[in-house]
Amino acid sequence: SARVSSGPWLSLSSYEKLKTTSGVPLPAGLDPSKREQYLSDDEFVKVMGMDKAAFKAMPGWKQLNKKKEAKLF
Repeated sequence: SARVSSGPWLSLSSYEKLKTTSGVPLPAGLDPSKREQYLSDDEFVKVMGMDKAAFKAMPGWKQLNKKKEAKLF
């Protein structure tokens, strides 16, 4: 995965950096269509209201709606 050594990327939580409204560009190498995959397990549960396995088990359209609600798409 991409590593960033300084700047606004390090000063924000993962979710704050990854959401589409952050205003902080994603580092090279991160797929903007899969922002949720870069959250820690704990932060994923906090943001999405379920664990990653439950999210992956959902139909694609429900995953997309969940990502939009969380501002990750």
